[in-house]
Amino acid sequence: MYQDILQKLSGVKKCQDGFIAQCPAHDDQRQSLSINQTNDGKILMKCHAGCAIQDIVSSLGLKMKDLFPPREEKPSKLKRQIVAEYNYLDANGKLVFQAIRFSPKSFSQRQPNGQGGWNWNLKGVELVPYKLPEILEAMKNGEVIYIPEGEKDVDRLVSLGLTATCNSSGAGKWRDKYHSKYFVSGAKVVVLPDNDPQGQKHAQEIAAQLVKRGCKVKILKLPDLPPKGDVSDWLNAGHSKDELLKLVKKTEMLQETDLELKINQEPITNKKYYSSSQVFSLTDIGNGERLANLFGNDIRYCFKWRKWLIWNGKQWEVDDGDKIQALAKHTVRQIYKEASNVKDDERREKIVEWGLRSESSQKVKAMIERACSEPGIPIKTESLDSNKWLLNVLNGTIDLKTGELKPHQRTDYMTKIAPVEYDPNAVCPIWLNFLYEIMNGNQILVDFLQKAIGYSATGDTSEQIIFFLYGVGANGKSTFLNVISDIFGDYAMNAPTDMLMKKKSGGVSNDIARLRGTRFISAVESEEGRQLAEVLIKQLTGEDKIAARFLFQEYFEFKPEGKIFLATNAKPVIKGDDYGIWRRVRLVPFEVIFTHEKQDKKLPEKLKAEYPGILKWVIDGCLEWQKSGLEIPEKVLTATEEYRKEMDSVANFLEECCNTSIKDAKAASGELYNLYTTWCYANDEEPLTQKKVAKRLEKMGFMKERGTGGRYYWHGLGILTSIKDGSEPFEPFEGKMVYLPRDTKYKGNYADYRSNHSKGSLKQEILSANDDEDRWE
Repeated sequence: MYQDILQKLSGVKKCQDGFIAQCPAHDDQRQSLSINQTNDGKILMKCHAGCAIQDIVSSLGLKMKDLFPPREEKPSKLKRQIVAEYNYLDANGKLVFQAIRFSPKSFSQRQPNGQGGWNWNLKGVELVPYKLPEILEAMKNGEVIYIPEGEKDVDRLVSLGLTATCNSSGAGKWRDKYHSKYFVSGAKVVVLPDNDPQGQKHAQEIAAQLVKRGCKVKILKLPDLPPKGDVSDWLNAGHSKDELLKLVKKTEMLQETDLELKINQEPITNKKYYSSSQVFSLTDIGNGERLANLFGNDIRYCFKWRKWLIWNGKQWEVDDGDKIQALAKHTVRQIYKEASNVKDDERREKIVEWGLRSESSQKVKAMIERACSEPGIPIKTESLDSNKWLLNVLNGTIDLKTGELKPHQRTDYMTKIAPVEYDPNAVCPIWLNFLYEIMNGNQILVDFLQKAIGYSATGDTSEQIIFFLYGVGANGKSTFLNVISDIFGDYAMNAPTDMLMKKKSGGVSNDIARLRGTRFISAVESEEGRQLAEVLIKQLTGEDKIAARFLFQEYFEFKPEGKIFLATNAKPVIKGDDYGIWRRVRLVPFEVIFTHEKQDKKLPEKLKAEYPGILKWVIDGCLEWQKSGLEIPEKVLTATEEYRKEMDSVANFLEECCNTSIKDAKAASGELYNLYTTWCYANDEEPLTQKKVAKRLEKMGFMKERGTGGRYYWHGLGILTSIKDGSEPFEPFEGKMVYLPRDTKYKGNYADYRSNHSKGSLKQEILSANDDEDRWE
């Protein structure tokens, strides 16, 4: 036929991939038609001027079927013989229908016609599970019920003295209203899937229905099954009933998690084609079903993220669009294979035409859109990275409870990965020496850091701590954080410091949304005087869910898992003095400064070679943390307490400017606050509001009462005489307290005066106060 077509064309010319010729469907002067033949005999033609393939074929006096090789004549079918009859009985033992197995292998169903014969259909029949009377009796006795895929497997299990059932017609036909309804809450069930995608899906559908009904369900993926193998194949291979019972005992009970149930073994790899017995409609929905059928094990869609996730063998990778597009194109190519397996010429031609239409960008996009809602494809954010005690690494998944490495599994639904291989025998001598040096030889601090990082490997936040790594100069803080961030990979986030600092402007922050699933958050802050975002820190270190969203996307809730490590040369300002913030703060002092001569410029490269050993150090730290807790060193507690005192501007002001040991002393409220604000600016601190100062004084035990002339006084403290008479100047400025102009506008109120003068001009006035003695009170 290929040569016949070439002879019908004009201007035929040989080219690298076949031939080019003048298109017969339009007035072609430029040889716009390309034509070639595939290895399996299909003839491909394309008009580069845009003519439809149907028009080209018609112009040649041919039909679409002529582009395909003639089908081989198959030998006539042998007469079918019944080889097995499976009786489906109702609860009273009455025959409802039979499932019939033929040779050559095929199946059918029939029901009694009431006259001693059969009707070969199930019209009007209410379906029931196979061996229903037996499973009802087993549930009464508390026995385990096994559910394989077919009647042959049920009978094999029954021959071993077990109770088993299935539905008729094979995988995908188990229905809640026909089959699950007979199972009572508490029933013990073991589902035994065949080793193929349909079998896995069938098992999950059964389990989902039964778990909802309160049954105790296990899905047992039998080891060493061949592709498409079942429990009968497994038993025929020499395995025994005792082995089966031991496997059942080891298999964990399933829990309901949004109907996404986990199988105790890894599902088999996807097929890349579908069988000729599967029929899909020639619509966008049909194409969506084709895509889901081909790649259902390896694709998921998250509606809240508006993202596809693709299984790459190690993790569910968030797709930017290129991978799902490639899978959709592959699906279109399979439509032609679908056509080649169809015997009916008219149907075959329609499928080919649909395949050609499906190659358009619009149809590919429609296929992807329809596939995202196919059963088993949608996934909720709560199901992703949900196990806080698993750490995904290059060569498997680490159980952080035990330190054991297990194979990657799709059903763990992990989107993140630490890009290091786990080797339980790896060591890291350079890293250990580095830690010993930066902690100034304090092994207790080194051990504390190890447990802190081990704790950070988990999604647990029970410690509710933010770690401040404080030290001036080059002392290893950044190197330490960079190494840990590299090892944690997707589990780590280098946060912009602004995210953790208080700011006036609000709005949507992608940074908060990015924290979902992040376990290690590092940030660097060197600017002096920045105030910590205390409310946010409490949220991020707590155990309650927070809401976040990416720009232009929907809000979603997540429970923060990240442990915050802030490396800083200047301690952030913490205004709050409450237990709620300070119980979270742990300041780790970095006291050693490495001069330029002592710095090893190749240290990062040396440490990178030890990443497997450092990962082992992290896992050991995690196990030790679970065993003995974090155990905060005395040096960290002392440094944190000094930090807290340093941040208490009111207490520091009272210590420097007031006497709090005289019981009957008192100070006018306005005068005290004026003095406090002046002291703050003299010490380059931002003063608290008068209301916050009052609350702080009340918390410290001082009482405020109204005195003569309507003025308020604080009892139990007095302003030092040396401050009033100027003999004790404020540091760091030389001189006495600045005199405020006593005009009617300000009435000696410092807060009013400050609101109308810039901080700079006020400081300048303080600095120049020594130049004019008349300005002093």
